[in-house]
Amino acid sequence: MLFELKAELSKEDILERVSSFDIFQMYCKNFEEVGKHFCSEFRIDKTPSCIIDEIRGDLMYSDFGYGLHIRAVDYVKLKFNLDFKDALEKIAEDFNLYKDYGNEKINKNNININNNNN
Repeated sequence: MLFELKAELSKEDILERVSSFDIFQMYCKNFEEVGKHFCSEFRIDKTPSCIIDEIRGDLMYSDFGYGLHIRAVDYVKLKFNLDFKDALEKIAEDFNLYKDYGNEKINKNNININNNNN
């Protein structure tokens, strides 16, 4: 049986490898381009009232119908109902970042566990 050892990737590690733009493009199905309004995925939105725009050097998702303003990782948290750590793991897995981070697969059958109390 194979299982994977995964180093924990921090938000900074992830954002060094994947841009906020890439994260929004992957997960926000109605997002087409920065600065262009689109309809919310989180509610019925007949008039496009969401935008992803650059604010202070990073992208921010704004839903004016909810009064919601969040960055990329928080968007993933909200969309998939995840906590912060699980959102980071989802991004890392979906963008295949673990292979770039030096993680390896281990064959569980080749691990020897010594339970002797000598």
